[in-house]
Amino acid sequence: MFVGVNDLREAVWIGPLCVSIPGTSLTADDRSMLSHPNVGVIVLFSENYTDKSQLQDLVEAIRQCNPAILISVDHEGVIWRFHEGFTRIESAISIGKFFSSDKKSGLEKAYEQGLLMATELRECGVDFSYAPVLDTHCEESTIIGKLGRSFSSSPDIIAILGEQFILGMNAAGMPAIGKHFPDHGQVQKDSHHALPIDNREESALQESLMPYKILIQKGLLQGIMMSHIIYPKVDSNNVASLSSAWSSLLRNQLGFKQGVIFTDCLTMGALSNFEPKEKLEKAVAADGDFVMYTHLFNFMNVTEILALLDSVPQNKDSEQRRILFYNYVSELQTAPPGCRDLFLRVRQEY
Repeated sequence: MFVGVNDLREAVWIGPLCVSIPGTSLTADDRSMLSHPNVGVIVLFSENYTDKSQLQDLVEAIRQCNPAILISVDHEGVIWRFHEGFTRIESAISIGKFFSSDKKSGLEKAYEQGLLMATELRECGVDFSYAPVLDTHCEESTIIGKLGRSFSSSPDIIAILGEQFILGMNAAGMPAIGKHFPDHGQVQKDSHHALPIDNREESALQESLMPYKILIQKGLLQGIMMSHIIYPKVDSNNVASLSSAWSSLLRNQLGFKQGVIFTDCLTMGALSNFEPKEKLEKAVAADGDFVMYTHLFNFMNVTEILALLDSVPQNKDSEQRRILFYNYVSELQTAPPGCRDLFLRVRQEY
């Protein structure tokens, strides 16, 4: 049975903060944080999972605490938070290689992998995954290329396979969140631990934008996650996630007017030189609709966390985009006829 967000479309408020919890069940501190009006999304990690039954119980407890919250996870093939009981889908690069040798079968595989991933998550009540990866492939990239997380070095192939993967996700009732805008694939450093700088010329960066441009034009991206990378040819002072120049390009040049922008997590090493409140303010000022601030419990107690959440400035346009995203997720959460049979066949193959 599919479970998901409650249908709260009348004057629902969706907060801008994406947070996480430390365990497999909710503590009193967790409940206090999750019920805060500025919390709109919870991101689940491996430490929140033991098996499907436990996950379903956790999801139910989270929704009792905050009926309007969106429940998410990073679950895209290589990055895989839930293990026991979940089918491990193929890496994006293996799908890309399959497409190179057999285009028709490669398209089918991309669709089926998106469907499989999304259906299993939806069965447990998870609303969306941060997928697909739309970065370009380069072997020197420690967090993208070396792990096989991108479909191809060709932006055109990324767009083609990304579209099919998204259609599979949509068929299971899940929206797509493309990442890591504009492109994490061409830098060696991992932004979890260091600050990468991509010195490519603007013309090369424009090529990396092609998958986003195509998928936005087709209405297939409801969310986009920004990277913690500096691209000096566009903005030499700010990482993309804290850059008004990049969000303006995304909104105005690529036409991503009503979709939601997610920052990558603000606790990552690339942003270690910023104070917590400064990062939050810069992210919101750069048109970030959902500001990801997971694992705060490693740095603050719950009183400090709630004080930080209270400091979030309000943005009416962003508020409206979050409501539109919530409504889209709610409307998408009815799997079309035939989807279930295809899912069962694909899962049996794995």
